[in-house]
Amino acid sequence: MLKRGGTGGPKQKRILELNPRHALISRMHERFASAADDPLVANAAEVLFGLALLQEGSPLADPVRFNRAATEVLGRIV
Repeated sequence: MLKRGGTGGPKQKRILELNPRHALISRMHERFASAADDPLVANAAEVLFGLALLQEGSPLADPVRFNRAATEVLGRIV
């Protein structure tokens, strides 16, 4: 009924839950603690958030930025 009335209904607040004991989150935290300005930490967070958006079926706000961050993170692995 709310949608038909033009209000669209209340928006549900989206929540990203992270497991602080997961190896990826632990390593990101350790790296941030030792070098808060490390761009790899920011890129890893960008990739993690982008993957969460894609998982739920949402579009990426900036696909080019996501791609650059993913390339940077993956480039550091090899």
